[in-house]
Amino acid sequence: MCCKTYLSYPALYTHMKQKHPVGADGEQKPMLSSGRGRGRPRKNPYHRTNPQNDLYFKQDDKKGGP
Repeated sequence: MCCKTYLSYPALYTHMKQKHPVGADGEQKPMLSSGRGRGRPRKNPYHRTNPQNDLYFKQDDKKGGP
């Protein structure tokens, strides 16, 4: 199926199960994708700004005042 080689049978078995799945009828099944890559995780959009910083008071929801 591909030109990869492995030194151990467990590594080959794992590769075949993950990268080249085959159904009961012998047809290749589509690969399932978890939707996440192997790269750096995304930045947390809910990261809070330090309330002692000037940027905290420049946020839209913090503008204005009494």
